[in-house]
Amino acid sequence: MADMRIYRVFGGIAMLLAIAIAVTVVIDLEPKKKMILFRVQFLLVFCLVLGAISRYVWINLTVLLPNRHSNSRVLVFTHWILYVVLATFLGLAFFSFVIGRMLISVEPYFINMLAFTCLGLLILIFFNLLVLSVVFGLLRMCSFRIPNPDKWKTIIATTFSLLLCIQGLTTAYKGPKIRRVTVPLSKLPASFDGTTVVQLSDIHLGPLVGLDTLERVVKMVSAMKPDIIVITGDLVDSTVANLKKVVFPLKKLRSKYGSYFVTGM
Repeated sequence: MADMRIYRVFGGIAMLLAIAIAVTVVIDLEPKKKMILFRVQFLLVFCLVLGAISRYVWINLTVLLPNRHSNSRVLVFTHWILYVVLATFLGLAFFSFVIGRMLISVEPYFINMLAFTCLGLLILIFFNLLVLSVVFGLLRMCSFRIPNPDKWKTIIATTFSLLLCIQGLTTAYKGPKIRRVTVPLSKLPASFDGTTVVQLSDIHLGPLVGLDTLERVVKMVSAMKPDIIVITGDLVDSTVANLKKVVFPLKKLRSKYGSYFVTGM
């Protein structure tokens, strides 16, 4: 019942935010002020959704904690250690974007990488729990009994999510890969046959990507000796003031016909 009351509160806040957004769309305001309102409302919606997800994951993960009323001191101590770890994990995930906005440097801070890793893991656990809830529900409808279904659902979802998270971190650590694609164009003038275009996209300089990564990307591009370089958006995740030193390696990009950039917005 307590959980239902909490989700009713979430629902009530969501309804108020929906009304506020609708009013913002309708009322006559300066574009700049309206944009500020939209950003504030988006932030509130994001926090509301993330809060609901965090609550759902918390309820499911606490099933795995040892009983804190046990007579064993080891089990009680383990309970509180895991309790603190779980609370820290959810706290870092919830405040990841705040941490990312506040802590920007030439190279990413460890706390940024940890917080966004927690956010990714939280979302993975949430969706895996949802999928397994449906699967376990169908098994129950088919009269297939599983002992301690809530515990097994959480164990499977958490294990699978951790494996996916490790795989993602490993891929990110290896850095970008070059993918070569031949694009046939029937009306392309013969003089442009064999023209090489390097496309860079979604670098996301900011809380998680810094100077060293960009320098590595620039060296990879330079080694290809392209005719044209295009940067097709999502280059930065912060302000110019924060990243003016980080983007410096882009000045080293060289190509036969120049480099071109769009913001992606």
